[in-house]
Amino acid sequence: MKLLDDNELKLWDDRNSFILFADYNSAMQKKDKIVGCSKNFMMKPPKLPHNIWERYAINTIGLANHSKGYYHSRINKGIYDLIITLSGRYSSRSDKHIYNADAGKCIILPPNIQLDSYVRAKTKVLWIHMYDIPYWRNLFGNEISIKCLNEFSELASLALAFKEEISKKKRSLAILEMIAECFMLVLRREFEKPASGIEDIRELLQNIKSNSYGAWNIKDIIKKYSINIREVNNLCRKYYAKSFSKILLDIKMKIALERIKAGGHTNLNIAKEIGYADGYSFSKAFNSYYKMSPKQAREEFTVKFQ
Repeated sequence: MKLLDDNELKLWDDRNSFILFADYNSAMQKKDKIVGCSKNFMMKPPKLPHNIWERYAINTIGLANHSKGYYHSRINKGIYDLIITLSGRYSSRSDKHIYNADAGKCIILPPNIQLDSYVRAKTKVLWIHMYDIPYWRNLFGNEISIKCLNEFSELASLALAFKEEISKKKRSLAILEMIAECFMLVLRREFEKPASGIEDIRELLQNIKSNSYGAWNIKDIIKKYSINIREVNNLCRKYYAKSFSKILLDIKMKIALERIKAGGHTNLNIAKEIGYADGYSFSKAFNSYYKMSPKQAREEFTVKFQ
């Protein structure tokens, strides 16, 4: 889990809340008891041609800044509420039980439960209201719970990207739909119970990222983990939206770029580290991936940091 840094957090709007789509009906919100908020509690972007999030059974999604003194008493009628804390601490009380979510954690609130929420210091959250359908019910259950998010930074970054695009004068509906689709992919991957074999793949990818498997020959890797390539690709496409080979290439190229940025690494050194036969084959793969040669990349970073 990677927490957001100060620069990322500053990109959020200063108002108390920003709705990430325009078809929000605030009538229900007005019935709730809310204190400690400014008059600009809600801010909506211009109306979209259609509700992008509706296809994912999401009623509302937004970003919120809460100051000390914020208090919200409500009953989630017919919706699940996910509240992801970006910074600070978000607290909820129900039946004398207190649930605290620090940055990187999510409070899962099932429907039809009386809940009092509050913050004791400035807190930023990403909140999602989801329709009470069997799919979400199977994922989230019927009890209030706290989850530490493994892909916290990805969810937060995608929400911010959506906000930035929807706020533009010349926004792209295609880009907004693509961001929403990626957001839902990461959300499902975070909460769905892993299929058989996915934990092996996650372990494998982590080993590759930490450079603990040498040349990373795919056939050797598959043999080592006793899983067939078709199963691996099916699971990778489901949980990462890419084939295993594409994920492997991404990891190799990111490590190669890190070595180039650091300096002192020849093409041959990098090739041996990430599993290419020689410097030429590595250079060819790098050029195809980044649309520049390793030499051009070195020159660019040398100029940039002089």
